[in-house]
Amino acid sequence: MRVLIAVFFIIGLSTASAQADVQLDQATKDHLEGIWLSGRKPDKGPCISARYAENQVEFEFRKTGGRTVHFEPNDPIRSGASKIESARRDGNVVTIKHLAPEGGVPVEWRIHLGKDRDAFSIVHIDRNNGAAPTALGPMMAYRCGAPDQVVSGDVPTEMLQVLTPLNVRPGPWALAVFFEQQPGVPSAEQCTHRDRDRRMLFFEVFGPVHYFVTGVGFKSRFDFAAIREIRKVGGHTLALTVIDRPTGKDKWGSGVTGDVETLTIELDEPRIHIAELDATFIRCDRRTGKVFD
Repeated sequence: MRVLIAVFFIIGLSTASAQADVQLDQATKDHLEGIWLSGRKPDKGPCISARYAENQVEFEFRKTGGRTVHFEPNDPIRSGASKIESARRDGNVVTIKHLAPEGGVPVEWRIHLGKDRDAFSIVHIDRNNGAAPTALGPMMAYRCGAPDQVVSGDVPTEMLQVLTPLNVRPGPWALAVFFEQQPGVPSAEQCTHRDRDRRMLFFEVFGPVHYFVTGVGFKSRFDFAAIREIRKVGGHTLALTVIDRPTGKDKWGSGVTGDVETLTIELDEPRIHIAELDATFIRCDRRTGKVFD
């Protein structure tokens, strides 16, 4: 069985966007928002269509208040997201702190903006690995595409965060995943019950570039399938337009083409029911093995 693991040191999400202390002007947010390619100029085209081996970083502010996504094209299961806890700009330096792990301190990014608006240098500082902080960088990142807000449109954040919660703390196995609910198994054991053929889903619905659903137990379906559109179709229901195997130039975002599958998802937090799969899933904390409420 393929297992989703997120171990990159920034992985995790914060509690709620309202608690974030993001003191950046709109011009700075607009400048950062989108996708950036690490260590290489995007000489083959934007990241939604060209294939790059290098890692990519995304910034999103409009829906979440401040969030970064780390995407690894060669090993997507190691990709993850971090909610921004605080952000400041002093001259050309933007300092971002992500939510701290349990008992730790925030991982800090120092982004140096230069004259080239399509590039910046970044230093990662982690003070959770002993007395001396660990600093990585400086590393260069290059603009590789604009944010695609069309995918989620005007869907409220409170509905989206049922699928991609904004209150997961950083750390190994810090993922909120949906396990198919097992009949006859008590609610308290739904997230610890192990079945070889049990189906599981994981959603990324905030983007702002890589929107996807991936799963286990679906016989090659939902293998990091691109989400092209998210619509609100009822008070507690979303419809996701999913492209499992893109056939056109774009591989991600609202322009992706290919065989279309619709997932109609009724939200009943912490459960969801997907009509097309005739199944109910329960949201679980992979780290604690408990229901993620």
